[in-house]
Amino acid sequence: SKEELYRWLELPLLILYWSMAGVLPIQNLSDCLCAGRISTRGKIEPFRFDETSSDFLHRLDDLKLKVIASYNDDLRGLTYFIPLDEIIKFPDAS
Repeated sequence: SKEELYRWLELPLLILYWSMAGVLPIQNLSDCLCAGRISTRGKIEPFRFDETSSDFLHRLDDLKLKVIASYNDDLRGLTYFIPLDEIIKFPDAS
């Protein structure tokens, strides 16, 4: 559903808000790509890129666009990758 697609904007909006507030070490988000949802308990569910996303991710890398995501093997080899776990530390929410 359309509403479900909008939920993937929750994490980018939170990162944008925290960046503007000076909480995150990222000053310029104009060349970044991120998607993810956040539960009401604060649990982050970042979009998971997989092997089907390889061409798309390498195209982003060629364009020098940064991908903000949780690390997995499918992101190995990207030059422009920002590990989500290094910029946001959330308490373990169940």
